[in-house]
Amino acid sequence: MTKPTEYQLSFEELEVSKSCIEYVMGFTPGESPSPFDEIIDKVLQNAKDHCDIRGAMQIIDNISLDTQNDKVKLDHTEFQTGQRITTLLEESESLAIFIVTAGKGIEQWMQECTEQGDTFSSYVIDVVGSEIADLTALQLQNKLEQQIQPSGLNVTDMFSPGYCNWPVSDQHALFSFFPEGICGIHLTESSLMDPIKSISGIMGIGKNVKRNREDYCSHCGHTDCIYRGRRHQHG
Repeated sequence: MTKPTEYQLSFEELEVSKSCIEYVMGFTPGESPSPFDEIIDKVLQNAKDHCDIRGAMQIIDNISLDTQNDKVKLDHTEFQTGQRITTLLEESESLAIFIVTAGKGIEQWMQECTEQGDTFSSYVIDVVGSEIADLTALQLQNKLEQQIQPSGLNVTDMFSPGYCNWPVSDQHALFSFFPEGICGIHLTESSLMDPIKSISGIMGIGKNVKRNREDYCSHCGHTDCIYRGRRHQHG
């Protein structure tokens, strides 16, 4: 197995937009009321001082996809990805697994605000931290796409344990492909990631796969998710 490729990103590279933060918080972009309008500005201005934005990605060529039993196998490791994800990955010739994090500083900053009684700021930091992690994963997806396109290959959407009926317990199998503590991320016994603003997942690679840029959330049945549709707000 090859060594994972590691990435370090700056907050500025992610281009976190105020409109997306407002959207996730339930406000019409550009119309967030006071004091949230000012708090969002302040958090976005200072977020770079609390981030350690990192990621890692590993491409696995030895794969098999069992659409009858809703399973994906990477090397000798099996994942119970469920019907939806397995079907969407069906045409993949290889798979990329990834992990990303906004770093520990974001949750420490959030905790400090909570302890000071500033719950509004803590909430905004929480939303911004989630957006940082999501945009970091998106950056890795874009980098992978740029890397493989000259070979006539495409990339699928990203899929993570805990979504689309993929058990979160498969995190342990996914993390087995990475060195312990890579990017400063550790996994708890209950399969949760530390730092909490972290994401893991897989993407398919192949000539006949495609990436759904317009409606990524259509893959997921969580219609009441507050983050649903937020990628339409980027930029």
